[in-house]
Parts: sequence; C-alpha cells; structure tokens
Amino acid sequence: MAAPRTLYEAIRETFDFKKKSAEDFSVELGMSVNSIYRWNQTEDSVGFADLPLRRLLSVLNVSNNNAILDFLEARRGRISVKVPRVTSLPKNDESKMISDYQLITVGAIKALTEFLEKPSRINYLNCDDALKDVLRKTVAIDKYSAKKASGQFEMEFN
Repeated sequence: MAAPRTLYEAIRETFDFKKKSAEDFSVELGMSVNSIYRWNQTEDSVGFADLPLRRLLSVLNVSNNNAILDFLEARRGRISVKVPRVTSLPKNDESKMISDYQLITVGAIKALTEFLEKPSRINYLNCDDALKDVLRKTVAIDKYSAKKASGQFEMEFN
C-alpha cells in the first residue's frame, strides 16, 4: 500500500469508519465523537486545525530532531530509517560502498551471535545498534541502486 500523500489522507486512513465507528473510536480514546469527526474534516477546516498532530511535522523540521518520531515508531513496534540523498559515485567508490556494506553486515552478524551466545543488556544494545546500522545502509544502497537503474546517473558502458 502506498503511503498517504497528505496528513488528511493519513488521518482518513487511520480513522477508517468502515472498520470501526466514530463512536467506538471515541470510547476507546476517551474523547468526544465530535472531536473524532472534527479531526476527519478537510485540512482547511477549523476542526482540522485543532489536531495537535498537524503541528508535529513543523516541530520536527524546526528542531531538526526526530526523537519524537523515533519514540512513536518504537511504541508502535516499528523502526524508521531516514532516506538519504544520493549522488553518483565513481566506480572505485561503488566498490568501497559494497565493502562498507559487507563490513557493517558482518559486524551485525557478529553482534547477533554474541548476543545469542551470551544474552545481556549490553550485548542486546550492541546487537540492536548493529542491526539498525544495516537497515540504514540498506536503505541508502537501495536508493542509490534505484537511481542508477532508472538512468538518473550518467552510466559508464565499457
């Protein structure tokens, strides 16, 4: 499923009244049905303006800090990875990119093995960090590969 393009679309998808009524949402959230309906109005309405989430993106942009987003992702059992900007690389840098990815991946396997052999809080944190590093690097390489495959870079044909 494609990600919603606007906050309004995301809210409409979240508050799916075909699956659960506004009344059910209000009871489970401990708020009025009226608030639920107001939050589901178009972005230029007064009700939508009351939605605290509407300001979150501005807060994240102004602070240049994703701690709130990371916290919310963790609470939902998800992980977010920033999609990096990528540019074309010379062939020798592409080889270095592959080598770096291999080192990060091997490091994660080593950290996971150590954790599984000796479960401890420290080993868990090391393993968690190493696995997240692999995810971040994977996202970066995926974006680079997609751009290269689509011909957005000047490709060398030998």
